[in-house]
Amino acid sequence: MSRARSALACIFLGLIGTLVPTQEARADATLSVRLPQAPTRPKSISVVAIAAETREVLASVSTNGASAQTTLTVKPVPQVVFAEMLLQDGTAVTGHSHVLRPVDGRTMTVDLTATRAAAVAPVIVNAAYRRFVSFSAAAAAGPTPIGLPSNGFTVKGLDLSSKAVAHVVITELIRGSRCYNEDGGFVVVETDPDVLAIMKAEIDLSNSRFGDPSTRLTNRYVPPGRSVTGSLSSDGTNVTVTLRVVDSQNRELLNKSATGPLNRYLDINADVASALAAAMSCSPKPGYHTDGPFGDGGRVFGTICSGLDKPFTLNFDSPVGLVGTFKFNPSSQTAGAWTYSGHFQDMVTNTANGTYTLAGVQNGKERVRIEIPAGAKWVQTTMLVGSVTHVAPKATIVLEPLPKGCPK
Repeated sequence: MSRARSALACIFLGLIGTLVPTQEARADATLSVRLPQAPTRPKSISVVAIAAETREVLASVSTNGASAQTTLTVKPVPQVVFAEMLLQDGTAVTGHSHVLRPVDGRTMTVDLTATRAAAVAPVIVNAAYRRFVSFSAAAAAGPTPIGLPSNGFTVKGLDLSSKAVAHVVITELIRGSRCYNEDGGFVVVETDPDVLAIMKAEIDLSNSRFGDPSTRLTNRYVPPGRSVTGSLSSDGTNVTVTLRVVDSQNRELLNKSATGPLNRYLDINADVASALAAAMSCSPKPGYHTDGPFGDGGRVFGTICSGLDKPFTLNFDSPVGLVGTFKFNPSSQTAGAWTYSGHFQDMVTNTANGTYTLAGVQNGKERVRIEIPAGAKWVQTTMLVGSVTHVAPKATIVLEPLPKGCPK
C-alpha cells in the first residue's frame, strides 16, 4: 500500500505551486474525508493530503474499503486531498478535493469529487508517475487528446508559475467535462518533457535484455494535436483569467475569459476552465420527442435519449384517467417488440403486446415513425366484468427530433 500512497503523492505534482503562502500553526487540523461513490465495494482505499506549496505529504491512510469515510490529521496549510479506490476487477476510482484551507484545531468535512480512471491506465509505466492525465492517445473515434504545456501560461501581477497554473487548469477541465475520456469528448495527455523522458526510459528498460518478456511495455503515446494555453493578470484588486484552445499551428480554436475580485481567483479560474471544458465536450446525443393521439381519445408522449436501437419507453394517458407505459425492445435497427401496461386507479388494468417497425432516417434530424401493425391484442380487466380482449387496428406514433439533442 506504500506504493499506492507514493502514487497518490505524485498525482498532481506541483498542483498549484506557490498559490498562497504556507503559515506555521500551533495545532493540527482534522479532515473528515467523504470518499466518492464506487460502483462496487473497493478492495482497498488509499487517501493522502498533500501541501499545495511544498508538495509535502501531510497525512495518509489506507483501509480495506469497508467505510466510505475516513479522517486525516494535518497541518493547517493549503492542501489537496486525493483518494484512490482499487476495485475487485482491477480498475480504480479516484477522487480529489479543491484546494483546502483547514483551520488549526478545527475539523473540516471534505467531499471528494470522483474522476473516472482513464481507460488506458494499463499503459502507464510507473505508479510513481500516475496522474489524472493519460499517457496514451485515444482511438480515432474516441476522445480528442489535449495537452497543457507547463510553459503555456503567462502570469502578470501574481506570484504564480506557469506550471502551477497548468495543474490547476487540468483539475477544473476534468471536473467541467460532460464526457471526459469518452467518444466525442477530450482527454488530457501528458506533455511534461521530464515525465515523458522517464516514461520512455522505463519502456526502453522493459524491452531491453534486462526486462521480463512477459511484462514488456508498449509505447502508445501520441502527442496531442490541440493544447490549452492562457494568461492570468492582476492589478492588485481584480484578476482576469483567459484560457484558449489552440491547434498544432498555434491557431486559436476556442477562447473563454472572466474577470473578478483577486480573492476569488480559484473560483474564477474554475469557472473559466469549466466553461472551456463544456465547449470541448461531446456534442449532445440525438434525441426524439412525441406527444400525440393514440387509440380512442388517448395520448402517447415522452422523450427518447437512449437511441432507437436500445430499449425505450413512452407514456400513455387518456381523458378518462387511464394511464400506462409502452416499453419498446428493438430486435434490429428497424424493428422490435413492444408491451403495454396500464391502469385506472385500482378498478381497471390494461395489458397489450405486439411488434413494431421504424420508418424514417434515424439521424436525430428527421422525423421517425413507429408503425404498429393491426392485430395487437389488448386485454382489459375490471373488477365487475373480468377480462375482455379486443384486437386493435394499425397505429402510428410520430417521433420528432429534438432540435438541440439530449444532454450528455
